[in-house]
Amino acid sequence: MRFIYFIIIVLFLSSCHNKSYEQFYANYSDFEKVKNKRLTGWFPEIITHDSYDIQNTSYLDICAFSSIKYNYPSSADSLLRLYTPISITTFKKVLKKHQSKVPVWFVPLGSIKDEAYEVVVLNKKLYALKNKTENRIYTLSFY
Repeated sequence: MRFIYFIIIVLFLSSCHNKSYEQFYANYSDFEKVKNKRLTGWFPEIITHDSYDIQNTSYLDICAFSSIKYNYPSSADSLLRLYTPISITTFKKVLKKHQSKVPVWFVPLGSIKDEAYEVVVLNKKLYALKNKTENRIYTLSFY
């Protein structure tokens, strides 16, 4: 009987890691209206008043992906200047590790070219990627 309980617990815990949690907010105002701030905790702290099309896909204790668009080019650019740049190669290696979890709206690994993107470290395990010609930042966090 213990063995059966053990199997059930293992199956339950392993299934938790395979499910994604999706969030979408049309704009900053919608994002700010969320009463339970734990629900917005998956997002990096780079959401500003001009942010829109805010989306996130999270996998419990594995990784999380976000995309945030900005109305003004200066918003995204000035945010990135506050953080330490890293190589595109480093970002690609981490993204490749989590390739099976990447949502369809996230920038495809094969389209990330060194000359077109810049990457910064927002914190130890949270990277932000920006296409130099878009007002959009993609983030990848990993645990």
